[in-house]
Amino acid sequence: MPEIWTLSGINNQPFANGPFVDYVGEALLNGLDSLKPKHLARRYASRLGSRQYYPEPKNVVCLHPERKLDGEAHAIALGLHEVLPGIRKNEMADRKVHVILLAPKTNMYPHHKPQTMEIYWGTYDAVPNQGIFKPDSLKFWRTWTPMVYPLKAEHALGDYLVAKPQIVKRVRRRRPNHKPTGPRYTYSWKPTGEVAPSVLQTLDHWLKTLPEDDLVIVAHSQGTNIAMHLLARGMG
Repeated sequence: MPEIWTLSGINNQPFANGPFVDYVGEALLNGLDSLKPKHLARRYASRLGSRQYYPEPKNVVCLHPERKLDGEAHAIALGLHEVLPGIRKNEMADRKVHVILLAPKTNMYPHHKPQTMEIYWGTYDAVPNQGIFKPDSLKFWRTWTPMVYPLKAEHALGDYLVAKPQIVKRVRRRRPNHKPTGPRYTYSWKPTGEVAPSVLQTLDHWLKTLPEDDLVIVAHSQGTNIAMHLLARGMG
């Protein structure tokens, strides 16, 4: 079985059981009978959060949220975080790394590509990619990898762990009776009738077939940003 890291985002969801939960790891443990806590070599959870759920919060709602988000991820990668482990420079240069990003929120990409990268992108995800001026489109994510699945999904992790993730496409329709100075077309996401590979089934296959020297990373939201900073440092 390969080495497995799980990386969770900001724990301001109502279902978070206490502060700073690695909810990605918990969801995978609940969804895969073959996966046990001992198999999760590293578990990360963002220490950023909102005042509603944490006694000592660090609110990310600010003018330049990417500075705080990238600051946390960069500090973790360098090993400067008080709790979460970092990584040595080029530590993973010779490893085969397989990555699944769910609802990605990052603009960091390592110079050396992972062996495998799959992105599950929610077309109804209202959370911006580190700020309203940062790229977050199907075209943008397809510059990272051809294995991008645009889904009928919002931001919650559960939307991406369903058995048959529904793929959608953007369609354009002429706006009826549009004003001469107004937009001529409307855009919406419509189901294609296709489904993306199940995340849990993909992971189950990887766990059964990949060698123990390989590394599997599963990340959600700000966890994807932490993951990519770790890879950027570890892979060079």
